[in-house]
Amino acid sequence: MHQIHLHHEQPGAFQLLVSAYHPDILRFPRSAVDVTAGERLRHTLTWNVFKTLEQIAPTVWMRPLVARCAGLPERYDSAPQTTAVTCWAELAPAPAAMLRRGRRRTIDVSAIVDTDDTVVAFLAPGPDELVERVLSETAEDGLLDVAEATAHLAGTRSAYVGVVLPLAVDEVVWAPRVRQRTERVHRLLAAGDRSPSNIRGLGVTTWHVLREVLIESAASRFIPRSEQLLALTAAQWIGERLEARRDRRHRA
Repeated sequence: MHQIHLHHEQPGAFQLLVSAYHPDILRFPRSAVDVTAGERLRHTLTWNVFKTLEQIAPTVWMRPLVARCAGLPERYDSAPQTTAVTCWAELAPAPAAMLRRGRRRTIDVSAIVDTDDTVVAFLAPGPDELVERVLSETAEDGLLDVAEATAHLAGTRSAYVGVVLPLAVDEVVWAPRVRQRTERVHRLLAAGDRSPSNIRGLGVTTWHVLREVLIESAASRFIPRSEQLLALTAAQWIGERLEARRDRRHRA
């Protein structure tokens, strides 16, 4: 298994659990010398959550994933048979954004979950990016641009956007703020004459919640034992990381 080492962290803290030789590894955010352990952990969490889900039948986890990150709309009927996950993807801006707002640069997202009937884009920002990009109404690659680009990528399929809160922030304080922003973006999209009609939801989630999706997947009787073990391994690894962070905060 691929490992990235950092002093003062326990062994395995930055371990990539699956697909260690996948080409997406080449896009793993290369960090400066003074990068914090929290930033590296965030990138590793992104890989281990979403790349593990890619190995598991999407019929087991897609509905819980969408429900926990963006809420289920009426008549939700996703039943995907195939899935592809891309970490640290670059989305082309939507044509409407290029025409109305002059967007030209690609839009970075942390992960794209791409199935035969649904596309979900995830942002897993650090604390600064959460404020400057996700909550900002003027950021060039902000939540509105991400939503429009995701809808454009999805085409005729349903599109969703989820924001994963940083571990370093207080969920009770920040989740309502992000939710308020996602609701505003959703209203803007719904009000526009040329806005995409396939955006079904935008919302906020946490690494704790994503771990719960993996735990539920591991308990499913409808997937092979090998897939159950992958989900369980990832869930246990995430639990150890979250517990280690709690211990360090208590000692501080």
